[in-house]
Amino acid sequence: MAEDAEFKEQITERIPHIKVDRNTEEEVELFYEFTDPIKLMPFRQAVFHTYPELKKLVDGLSRKEEKPVIEQFVENYLQVHQAEFDQIMAEQQSLLDERGQGALAELAKLMDYHWLNNANDYRAVPTILPVSPFGENVFFPSILALRDHWGLEDFLSIGVHEISHMILFDLLKNDYPDLYLVRHSSPAINTLKEALAPVVMNQSPLKDYINFSNYPNGYVGNPNLALIFVREAQEKPTQITQYLQDLYERMHQDKKKFPEIMKAMFDKMLPLEDEFDKKQDLWNKYGRFDGSGEICLADEEAEKEYCQPIKLPE
Repeated sequence: MAEDAEFKEQITERIPHIKVDRNTEEEVELFYEFTDPIKLMPFRQAVFHTYPELKKLVDGLSRKEEKPVIEQFVENYLQVHQAEFDQIMAEQQSLLDERGQGALAELAKLMDYHWLNNANDYRAVPTILPVSPFGENVFFPSILALRDHWGLEDFLSIGVHEISHMILFDLLKNDYPDLYLVRHSSPAINTLKEALAPVVMNQSPLKDYINFSNYPNGYVGNPNLALIFVREAQEKPTQITQYLQDLYERMHQDKKKFPEIMKAMFDKMLPLEDEFDKKQDLWNKYGRFDGSGEICLADEEAEKEYCQPIKLPE
């Protein structure tokens, strides 16, 4: 009982802030990491699609020889666009100051999550990558999305998406330590993580904080999810985000808490590890995501295979 009381004392209604933190050194390092030709080939392709001039600069170079070229390219690009990016970041910090805590409060309610009283604020480190990755208590919003008007188009919307991942991982750490250990290597957990973000973001009143202007047909999350379908026995195929959203909303309406909902999702998704692994391999080889809104695989047969519905366990 004493331990329970001590834990309750650590819980607070305090909601963390989201702070824009311009860190050129961190950004340059991240950009180079996302051009890794072995571990992150799909992202490398996306980077070179966005910056064809960079691709020309590194053609024929070894990975070691690429490093200073890529670093210099990023530093030069940031310097040329500094005034424009400074203005965007100031506008985004104002948005985060005005609406950030409100959005996080609603996200926490949807995931039955509480921050400890010593929880750090979240950092938003802008990047010129065409994607917006995350780390521990930090996310890296693509400033290109704002400038060029694609994807989630403000730091708050990107932040809610990425912070939902951080919350999920924190819940895994406490409730499913074995799954927490494989959170980065499990295709099933990765797919669930990415689908869960739009599931909660599409709920009221959180969705009123999100800029969905580039998703007139609905937000299903990362591009690779749009073409993944699942099917219950004797039922029509359903896009995976929509399937999990229907599951979430049914259980939420029945007053189920998020840990119960999360368990139900795991029961459906984890037995499909091999299926998601195949999908991930196909996407890594042929997937396209360049911010244009077009979602497809570069190979017609691969796309046909990728779109084949996954049969859910009974």
